[in-house]
Amino acid sequence: MRVAPRLSALIQLPMLYKRGAPGGKTALRRFTRSFVRAIRLPNVENRMRMYSGIACAVGLLLPLFAAAHDFVEGQRVPPVGIADRGEVIHQQEESRYLPWNSARLTGKVRVMLHIAGRLSAKEKNAALTEAISRANLPPDRYQTTTIINTDDAITGSALFVRHSIEASKKEFPWSQFIIDSRGAAKRAWQLEDGGSAVVVLDPAGTVRFARDGALTPAEVQQVMALVVHLLETS
Repeated sequence: MRVAPRLSALIQLPMLYKRGAPGGKTALRRFTRSFVRAIRLPNVENRMRMYSGIACAVGLLLPLFAAAHDFVEGQRVPPVGIADRGEVIHQQEESRYLPWNSARLTGKVRVMLHIAGRLSAKEKNAALTEAISRANLPPDRYQTTTIINTDDAITGSALFVRHSIEASKKEFPWSQFIIDSRGAAKRAWQLEDGGSAVVVLDPAGTVRFARDGALTPAEVQQVMALVVHLLETS
Protein backbone atom coordinates (compact mmCIF):
# COMPACT_ATOMS: atom_id res chain seq x y z
CA MET A 1 0.00 0.00 0.00
CA ARG A 2 1.21 3.52 -0.80
CA VAL A 3 0.76 5.61 2.36
CA ALA A 4 2.92 8.60 1.36
CA PRO A 5 0.64 9.98 -1.41
CA ARG A 6 -2.30 9.98 0.96
CA LEU A 7 -0.33 11.66 3.75
CA SER A 8 0.93 14.33 1.34
CA ALA A 9 -2.46 16.03 1.59
CA LEU A 10 -2.02 16.33 5.35
CA ILE A 11 1.52 17.64 5.04
CA GLN A 12 0.25 20.51 2.87
CA LEU A 13 -2.23 21.68 5.49
CA PRO A 14 -0.05 23.82 7.80
CA MET A 15 1.34 25.69 4.80
CA LEU A 16 -2.05 26.23 3.20
CA TYR A 17 -4.47 26.31 6.09
CA LYS A 18 -4.62 30.01 6.73
CA ARG A 19 -7.75 32.02 6.58
CA GLY A 20 -8.47 32.53 2.92
CA ALA A 21 -5.19 30.99 1.73
CA PRO A 22 -5.54 29.53 -1.80
CA GLY A 23 -5.50 25.74 -1.71
CA GLY A 24 -6.19 25.39 2.01
CA LYS A 25 -9.70 23.98 1.59
CA THR A 26 -8.51 21.75 -1.24
CA ALA A 27 -5.78 20.24 0.96
CA LEU A 28 -8.29 19.66 3.74
CA ARG A 29 -10.65 17.86 1.34
CA ARG A 30 -7.79 15.67 0.08
CA PHE A 31 -6.85 14.67 3.60
CA THR A 32 -10.49 13.88 4.43
CA ARG A 33 -10.74 11.61 1.37
CA SER A 34 -7.50 9.87 2.35
CA PHE A 35 -8.84 9.21 5.84
CA VAL A 36 -12.09 7.80 4.45
CA ARG A 37 -10.10 5.47 2.14
CA ALA A 38 -8.13 4.24 5.15
CA ILE A 39 -11.34 3.32 6.96
CA ARG A 40 -12.48 1.30 3.93
CA LEU A 41 -9.24 -0.62 3.39
CA PRO A 42 -10.07 -4.37 3.55
CA ASN A 43 -6.67 -5.42 4.83
CA VAL A 44 -6.49 -4.78 8.62
CA GLU A 45 -2.68 -4.55 8.62
CA ASN A 46 -2.67 -1.92 5.87
CA ARG A 47 -5.46 -0.02 7.60
CA MET A 48 -3.52 0.10 10.87
CA ARG A 49 -0.38 1.26 9.02
CA MET A 50 -2.40 4.10 7.51
CA TYR A 51 -3.83 5.10 10.90
CA SER A 52 -0.33 5.04 12.42
CA GLY A 53 1.06 7.21 9.64
CA ILE A 54 -1.74 9.76 10.01
CA ALA A 55 -1.31 9.88 13.80
CA CYS A 56 2.44 10.51 13.49
CA ALA A 57 1.94 13.22 10.90
CA VAL A 58 -0.70 14.98 13.01
CA GLY A 59 1.59 14.90 16.05
CA LEU A 60 4.43 16.46 14.07
CA LEU A 61 2.29 19.14 12.46
CA LEU A 62 0.12 20.30 15.36
CA PRO A 63 2.74 22.88 16.52
CA LEU A 64 2.59 24.44 13.07
CA PHE A 65 -1.17 24.85 13.30
CA ALA A 66 -0.74 26.47 16.73
CA ALA A 67 1.56 29.08 15.20
CA ALA A 68 -0.77 30.10 12.39
CA HIS A 69 -0.09 33.83 12.80
CA ASP A 70 1.35 36.01 10.08
CA PHE A 71 4.55 37.12 11.85
CA VAL A 72 7.86 36.06 10.29
CA GLU A 73 11.09 36.21 12.25
CA GLY A 74 13.60 38.47 10.54
CA GLN A 75 10.89 40.60 8.88
CA ARG A 76 8.75 43.58 9.86
CA VAL A 77 5.21 42.91 11.05
CA PRO A 78 2.58 43.03 8.28
CA PRO A 79 1.50 46.67 7.98
CA VAL A 80 -1.68 47.76 9.73
CA GLY A 81 -3.29 51.04 10.70
CA ILE A 82 -5.74 51.62 13.55
CA ALA A 83 -7.89 54.70 13.18
CA ASP A 84 -10.93 53.70 15.27
CA ARG A 85 -9.71 54.74 18.75
CA GLY A 86 -5.95 54.17 18.36
CA GLU A 87 -3.11 55.07 20.74
CA VAL A 88 -4.09 56.28 24.20
CA ILE A 89 -2.51 59.63 25.07
CA HIS A 90 -2.84 60.99 28.60
CA GLN A 91 -2.50 64.74 28.89
CA GLN A 92 -3.69 67.18 31.54
CA GLU A 93 -5.63 64.50 33.41
CA GLU A 94 -7.54 63.54 30.28
CA SER A 95 -7.26 60.66 27.85
CA ARG A 96 -7.54 61.06 24.11
CA TYR A 97 -6.78 58.88 21.10
CA LEU A 98 -4.52 59.30 18.10
CA PRO A 99 -4.47 57.15 14.94
CA TRP A 100 -1.71 54.55 15.10
CA ASN A 101 0.08 52.37 12.56
CA SER A 102 2.68 49.64 12.69
CA ALA A 103 5.35 51.81 11.03
CA ARG A 104 5.85 53.30 14.51
CA LEU A 105 7.18 50.02 15.92
CA THR A 106 10.78 51.18 15.63
CA GLY A 107 13.35 53.04 17.68
CA LYS A 108 13.34 50.82 20.77
CA VAL A 109 13.54 47.20 21.83
CA ARG A 110 9.92 46.25 22.23
CA VAL A 111 7.60 43.54 23.47
CA MET A 112 4.31 43.88 21.64
CA LEU A 113 1.24 42.23 23.15
CA HIS A 114 -1.96 41.80 21.17
CA ILE A 115 -4.79 40.92 23.52
CA ALA A 116 -8.50 40.33 23.09
CA GLY A 117 -10.56 42.71 25.21
CA ARG A 118 -11.43 40.17 27.88
CA LEU A 119 -9.89 39.19 31.21
CA SER A 120 -9.23 35.59 30.16
CA ALA A 121 -6.97 36.83 27.33
CA LYS A 122 -5.10 39.21 29.62
CA GLU A 123 -4.35 36.41 32.06
CA LYS A 124 -2.82 34.13 29.41
CA ASN A 125 0.49 36.01 29.44
CA ALA A 126 0.30 37.62 32.87
CA ALA A 127 3.54 35.84 33.82
CA LEU A 128 5.38 37.69 31.06
CA THR A 129 3.98 41.12 31.95
CA GLU A 130 4.94 40.51 35.58
CA ALA A 131 8.47 39.52 34.56
CA ILE A 132 8.78 42.69 32.47
CA SER A 133 7.64 44.83 35.42
CA ARG A 134 10.19 43.21 37.73
CA ALA A 135 13.03 43.69 35.25
CA ASN A 136 13.01 47.53 35.47
CA LEU A 137 13.97 47.87 31.82
CA PRO A 138 15.28 51.30 30.70
CA PRO A 139 12.32 53.32 29.29
CA ASP A 140 14.61 55.31 26.99
CA ARG A 141 15.52 52.11 25.09
CA TYR A 142 12.67 49.70 25.84
CA GLN A 143 8.88 49.93 25.53
CA THR A 144 5.95 47.56 25.96
CA THR A 145 3.29 48.07 23.30
CA THR A 146 -0.11 46.60 24.14
CA ILE A 147 -2.84 46.43 21.50
CA ILE A 148 -6.27 45.67 22.92
CA ASN A 149 -8.88 44.36 20.51
CA THR A 150 -12.17 45.63 21.93
CA ASP A 151 -13.94 44.18 18.89
CA ASP A 152 -13.24 40.83 20.60
CA ALA A 153 -14.74 41.67 24.00
CA ILE A 154 -17.69 40.39 25.99
CA THR A 155 -20.83 42.11 24.75
CA GLY A 156 -21.34 45.42 26.54
CA SER A 157 -17.89 45.44 28.18
CA ALA A 158 -15.89 47.48 25.64
CA LEU A 159 -16.45 50.76 27.51
CA PHE A 160 -15.19 49.25 30.77
CA VAL A 161 -12.15 47.83 28.96
CA ARG A 162 -11.32 51.27 27.55
CA HIS A 163 -11.59 52.89 30.98
CA SER A 164 -9.27 50.22 32.40
CA ILE A 165 -6.70 50.85 29.66
CA GLU A 166 -6.88 54.61 30.18
CA ALA A 167 -6.19 54.05 33.88
CA SER A 168 -3.22 51.81 33.00
CA LYS A 169 -1.79 54.51 30.73
CA LYS A 170 -2.03 57.00 33.58
CA GLU A 171 -0.23 54.56 35.91
CA PHE A 172 2.42 53.51 33.36
CA PRO A 173 2.94 56.55 31.10
CA TRP A 174 6.12 55.09 29.56
CA SER A 175 4.18 52.14 28.12
CA GLN A 176 2.19 52.29 24.89
CA PHE A 177 -1.47 51.28 24.74
CA ILE A 178 -3.52 51.05 21.54
CA ILE A 179 -7.24 50.31 21.44
CA ASP A 180 -8.39 48.60 18.27
CA SER A 181 -12.18 48.92 18.15
CA ARG A 182 -12.58 47.11 14.82
CA GLY A 183 -10.05 44.29 15.14
CA ALA A 184 -7.87 45.59 12.30
CA ALA A 185 -4.62 44.19 13.72
CA LYS A 186 -6.16 40.80 14.47
CA ARG A 187 -7.27 40.45 10.85
CA ALA A 188 -4.01 41.76 9.37
CA TRP A 189 -1.92 39.43 11.53
CA GLN A 190 -4.30 36.42 11.39
CA LEU A 191 -4.52 35.98 15.16
CA GLU A 192 -6.78 33.69 17.12
CA ASP A 193 -10.12 34.74 18.60
CA GLY A 194 -9.94 35.50 22.31
CA GLY A 195 -6.17 35.19 22.25
CA SER A 196 -3.00 36.81 23.50
CA ALA A 197 -0.04 37.14 21.13
CA VAL A 198 3.53 38.08 22.04
CA VAL A 199 6.04 39.59 19.61
CA VAL A 200 9.57 40.77 20.38
CA LEU A 201 10.90 43.49 18.08
CA ASP A 202 14.38 44.95 17.77
CA PRO A 203 14.89 48.73 17.32
CA ALA A 204 14.56 48.34 13.54
CA GLY A 205 11.08 46.88 14.04
CA THR A 206 12.19 43.39 12.99
CA VAL A 207 10.42 40.39 14.51
CA ARG A 208 12.78 38.39 16.70
CA PHE A 209 10.21 36.18 18.46
CA ALA A 210 6.47 35.58 17.94
CA ARG A 211 3.84 33.37 19.58
CA ASP A 212 0.05 33.46 19.43
CA GLY A 213 -1.12 32.00 22.72
CA ALA A 214 0.02 31.56 26.30
CA LEU A 215 3.78 31.27 26.73
CA THR A 216 5.28 28.42 28.70
CA PRO A 217 7.56 29.30 31.66
CA ALA A 218 10.54 28.43 29.45
CA GLU A 219 9.30 30.78 26.72
CA VAL A 220 8.86 33.59 29.26
CA GLN A 221 12.52 33.14 30.21
CA GLN A 222 13.45 33.01 26.52
CA VAL A 223 11.66 36.31 25.84
CA MET A 224 13.25 38.06 28.80
CA ALA A 225 16.73 36.81 27.85
CA LEU A 226 16.18 37.97 24.27
CA VAL A 227 15.07 41.44 25.41
CA VAL A 228 18.15 41.81 27.61
CA HIS A 229 20.37 40.62 24.76
CA LEU A 230 18.85 43.12 22.34
CA LEU A 231 19.29 45.94 24.86
CA GLU A 232 22.94 45.00 25.31
CA THR A 233 23.70 44.75 21.60
CA SER A 234 21.52 47.51 20.10
